[in-house]
Parts: sequence; structure tokens; C-alpha cells
Amino acid sequence: MALAALLAGIRRACATIDAVGGGSDLRGLHGGSLLSTADPRRFAAAFADALQSRARLWLASPDWGAARMAELERIAGGASATIPEGSILIATGGTTGRLRFCVHTPETLCASANAFLEFHGGGPHRTLCVLPLWHVSGLMQLFRAGLSGGSVAFGNPSHPAEFPSGFDPSGAFLSLVPTQLKKLIDEGRADTLRRFAAIVVGGAALDEVLADKARALGLPLSPSYGMTETAALVCALKPEEFLAGKKGVGAALPHASVRIVREDGGIACAERPGRIVVRAASLCTGFAPEAGAIGGALETNDLGYFDDSGSLRVTGRADRVIVSGGEKLDAGEIECAIAATGLVTEVVVIALPDPKWGQIA
Repeated sequence: MALAALLAGIRRACATIDAVGGGSDLRGLHGGSLLSTADPRRFAAAFADALQSRARLWLASPDWGAARMAELERIAGGASATIPEGSILIATGGTTGRLRFCVHTPETLCASANAFLEFHGGGPHRTLCVLPLWHVSGLMQLFRAGLSGGSVAFGNPSHPAEFPSGFDPSGAFLSLVPTQLKKLIDEGRADTLRRFAAIVVGGAALDEVLADKARALGLPLSPSYGMTETAALVCALKPEEFLAGKKGVGAALPHASVRIVREDGGIACAERPGRIVVRAASLCTGFAPEAGAIGGALETNDLGYFDDSGSLRVTGRADRVIVSGGEKLDAGEIECAIAATGLVTEVVVIALPDPKWGQIA
């Protein structure tokens, strides 16, 4: 799709952005632009402006403090000269780990959105967005709706059951992290959740107890696997597969291929998982501050295997990153922070399973 058509689609999908006044939220940043705002309508309007200008666009959380914003300035200052114009830089690395940005383009993001639409049957994609737009899981909802002639309604991430005025969940899509899903189930919102066409769950492992509870309630979940590097999901289950009892996060979507690699060359299984390797048309072109292209495949730090039904099962991490509530926490960074207090002589941080957060440190 041509850039002009994509822009028109995003503007139509987010009709409320036309009512946003007060100028753009874009700020200059080392030969490009910085976008960091909590208001999703203002974010969508500024994002469309940045796409039209073909500026290098850095996305940042409005909750970042001075130290993290200074780190962003340093990364942008050192990397902008090597990043093509029109790139969209999306943060990865979590809240306490080393900050870096995935270098995406409209083409990589469109590849992900089109594969999602094909997987879920095409047609105008109507979605309730309760995830932050500076994060890939929120941003991709703009692309899916824009490419399909659909629409986006913006909700409250902290209270995803509080629908905007006039929104009808019947036949719409909803994307949640497991923590949000658990909160909605605990609040007795199952009747409302059942009205959605699909509830895409990602960002962290879906606890089997929570999955079984959602299945028993008849919730149309679509458990998925993906990351910022791949412009969101590359594997997913369809809701009918989930409700029929299929486990894991499904097979690869049309734009991707996923394989499991073990160091000893053996076949991965539940007892001996391997490292997940992804090839996808949506793969980012590189990272900042690192220079150079990512190459044709991404060897992740996730471990898993394919079960007998062909569904990917993600079993853990090969590094010390803890995924809690959809955020990545570096155990080593946490240990250093605790040791720096001088209140302990030795410290080790480990991950424990948690039904609400997925993992806790």
C-alpha cells in the first residue's frame, strides 16, 4: 500500500484525531522527531503527521523520567546519522534493562498488519485499543485498522472495561496483556468479553490456570507470540482453536516462519526446549544504538518447542530477563541496584511464576 493510502486509512480509522487541536506533539530530536504523549488521540494525530513528513520518528513512553529520556537523547545523537529517513524507532529492553530501539519502517509494520488481517479473515478491522501507542502492541492496532478500512476506539489501559461512549464490543477486537485479562475476569466482565470477535493476548506468558479459566468462561482468546523486533505477533491461535482446547500460541502467521534450534542439534521437546528463531517480513531492519542490519533471521532469547499439534510452546528464557506484566526486567540490573544500597552483602534475583503478572522478581 502506498504511504498516502496508509495515511488516509489511519486518519479514517482514528476519526477522533481530526478534532485534536493545539498543535502537534512532535518534538525535534537529532535529525528526526520525538513522539511521547499519553493522550492516544494526540499520539495518533502526531504519528500520522510524522509518517507524512518521512521524518525519523522516535517513540517514547510519557512515563519515562529524566534519566531515561537523557539515555534516549544519547542514543539518538549517536545513531541518527546511520538510520534512514522515514524509520520508526520503537523502544525495547524493558523498564530496567538496557534501553535500545528497533528500527522499523512503514513496510515492516504493514507486513505485520496484513498478516494479522489475513489470519483473522480480513474485512474492516474494528478494535478497542487499551495498550499504549508508543508500544508496538498498541501501534499495530492503528495499522491493522488503517489498512483494512476499519476503526480504532481508545480505552483506558488501567480500566479496559470502561468503554468509550458509543463503542459496541460485538464483533470487535481487543488486545490485552495477561495481567489485564486476569483483572477483567476477576471483576466479573466475562459477559462483555464474550462479545468480542477475538481477544489477542500477548506481551507475556499466559498462565495455564488463567487460560483454563478463560476457556471455561467461553472467552474468544487468541494467545500469541511476538515482540517489538517482529512488529508484534508472528504466531497465534484462532479463538475457535483456543476454545476447542488447543494450547500454546499456535503456528506461524503467513508472513513468518519459526523454527527451534538446539545447540546439540537435537529435536526440541518439553523436557529439552531450544532457542526460538524467527524469519518474518515484519522483522526490524536493525537496532539503535547498534549499527548495521539485523540480517535475515532473529535468534531470540526465548526457549520453546512445537507440540504434536504444531503449536508453539514458549517455556522460558535463555537469558536473565524476567517478563512481568508485559515488561522486561533485567535480573542483573535489579541485583546491581540492590547491591548499590549497601544494605546487603550478597544478592541474587530470580523469577517466580505469578498468576497476575506472569512472572515476578
